[in-house]
Amino acid sequence: MKKSALTKGNLTIIIFPYLFIHLKKGIEIGNINIKANYKSNINKESKTVKSHLTNISNMFQIRGNKTNYWSYAVTHLGNDGDWEHLKLALFEFATILRFYALTKIEDYSGFEAINYFIFEINDVETELTEDYVYYKSVQNGEVLRSHYLKDNKIDWPIQAEYPYSPFFLDCKDLFKQDFFKILSELGQLYISKQEQRKIIRAISWYNQSYAYKRIGIDIGVSILNIHTALEALLRLEDPKGDERNVSAQLKGSLCALLGQTEEIRKWYGKFADIRNQLTHGDKLPDSYLYIHPESSSKIGHRNHLQLSRKIFVKCLNAILLVRQELLSWDLQEELISNEIRIKKATPIIKEFNKQNGNIGSLSNELYPYISTLQADDLSATKLNTHQFGKLILSIVKADLHTENESEDSISAIRIIDDIEKFPKGDYRKLALLYSELHRVYHNIYFTNDYVLPKRTSMLNLLVNSFTEFAAWRLLTSYGQE
Repeated sequence: MKKSALTKGNLTIIIFPYLFIHLKKGIEIGNINIKANYKSNINKESKTVKSHLTNISNMFQIRGNKTNYWSYAVTHLGNDGDWEHLKLALFEFATILRFYALTKIEDYSGFEAINYFIFEINDVETELTEDYVYYKSVQNGEVLRSHYLKDNKIDWPIQAEYPYSPFFLDCKDLFKQDFFKILSELGQLYISKQEQRKIIRAISWYNQSYAYKRIGIDIGVSILNIHTALEALLRLEDPKGDERNVSAQLKGSLCALLGQTEEIRKWYGKFADIRNQLTHGDKLPDSYLYIHPESSSKIGHRNHLQLSRKIFVKCLNAILLVRQELLSWDLQEELISNEIRIKKATPIIKEFNKQNGNIGSLSNELYPYISTLQADDLSATKLNTHQFGKLILSIVKADLHTENESEDSISAIRIIDDIEKFPKGDYRKLALLYSELHRVYHNIYFTNDYVLPKRTSMLNLLVNSFTEFAAWRLLTSYGQE
């Protein structure tokens, strides 16, 4: 099989120095596998990777002691697109894990336990025979750090004040959580990728609210983080929206999710006042405690930060519950026409061809458009269907050339050649070509004795779906040509 972009370029090692994934096979995210430093896992790595892992793991300590339980991943970065894809995948993964950790450890240690460092190792740094070795890393995808080793020793290891010990991730428990089910790749059965990322963004701000334990960061910053989290979760994403209506939107959403009660309205009014004082006022709030509007006391009885965190989690759980119990994807799909699906998918493939991009990333981007083409919607013209087909089949043909030269693979390539050369006009004959391609392609990838290659598995599914749709659309005797 043809190698993906992530098997070329600079060796890249990701380490979670304070996280131990209690599952030998690890967790798959995108094109990488994050796994714990079990001896059996380390022994499977190359000599070069083992040497780097030894150096890198020695750079981290917990309260002065070397951390002996950590997790890592190995990949390769070939271009800026690979980097951005990896950065986003790790951000989403770490955000979900932090949220989970903070349900178990409700302080800053639950936040720092999921810190990760990306080491992109160039050709110079792969020479480990020298006494002096220099590494660069990017912490949490944002902060650039430098590391120096001499005689295999590091003078200034990275110290973690929190956590006090590594965080052991109970994967069985994690996989049962509603937020993990919905925010993982399979979660697109329940919600769109756009909403997934909206929720992950909100959770990220929620996680940041635990940073106030750190030196120099006070509770006010955490309250701003939680308010931003509520905005990200509950506010409508309307580019033309009126900023003045944000408070009304949030108050309405809170009441819709938690109950139409005066107490919710009163609390949010006070919470919003504190947020406004922190961001716009010259005077800091007198107290971060909730003072009921009808109270004669000026002290307050509940911490706003704790209340707002609890309210965020309840709102999130309510949204996730609705998404699981009341599937609306069928309605959502009916609102998008086949014409729009093909229109949006076309530039994605053109950009892929231009950049010689990653097939896994391409398939993920195409999935929401191609996997749901409807066989009762004639809005996509026959011409547009054929033009799009030639685009996606050019990628398929290149992939088929890397297969063993089976009779079906050769036959599929021949049919694609005929489709690409087919003149405008007789769409019925073209439909028969697509129908035959669908049959042959299905024989190649979807027989009982064939295991779909991980790199192209989603692409194979999309092509199988598209060829079936194209045969139907080109055969219809009504609708636009």
